[in-house]
Amino acid sequence: FISYEWVRIVAYYLLMLVSVGGYVALSVSTSYIDWTGLFSFQNEDDTENSEYSLLAALSINIVKCCFFLASPALLFGFVGHLIWSPARRVKVPSLEESVATSDLRARLFFRIVTRGKNPDLVRDNVVKATTVLRKTCLPEWQWKVEVATDNPLDLDEMNDSQVYELLTPSDYVCPKGGKYKARALHHAVMISTAREEDWVIHLDEESSFDVETVKYIYAHCAKEETSVLRGQKEWGNIGQGVIKYGCHEHPPNYLTTLA
Repeated sequence: FISYEWVRIVAYYLLMLVSVGGYVALSVSTSYIDWTGLFSFQNEDDTENSEYSLLAALSINIVKCCFFLASPALLFGFVGHLIWSPARRVKVPSLEESVATSDLRARLFFRIVTRGKNPDLVRDNVVKATTVLRKTCLPEWQWKVEVATDNPLDLDEMNDSQVYELLTPSDYVCPKGGKYKARALHHAVMISTAREEDWVIHLDEESSFDVETVKYIYAHCAKEETSVLRGQKEWGNIGQGVIKYGCHEHPPNYLTTLA
């Protein structure tokens, strides 16, 4: 009996192997393909137009070399997927079990960063975030939702004590010249109530999550905090999650979602 998880893993790597292998094979084969037949070149004996023939041949060789540029990234990416498989989900206890057994002392700060140009979208995602977090068994002292923004969003009108708007002053300058989101995030670090031992989950303005996401975030934070308390490391390892696009129940635009 073969579980669904293994079927998914095998299919995942077979498709990746076909894609990467096909691209590498195409890259190698370009060296042996005579592309000159696709173009009309001047006769090499025609000295008056030999310059144009040389330019066309050089252009084709450059195009050939371009096929090789992505090959190292694809190969290294494939090796990375073999070592850290995103298709095989790490099993962790339920959130209730983790909260009951780990005694995580750190707080979780879900920090959304935005330019503030789309206030309705940001407000909707803040409401979704607080709704999901209140569905969990986490006490409210252990989580906050912060919004680092360049333009005012008036989130205080929501009257939610778990939501904080971190407005970046227009004249704020990063010590090393950071701009845009980096500038807003740097300012957020300066004024946030998060402590050194707390965890910050960075989100874009259009990102959302569910209870299952919170379960894995909590498990990771609890594991790393335990390692730090035992003296195995000075700081906990950061985490990174897979981002899925177009997972809305009713996408506002199916064409751009599929694109």
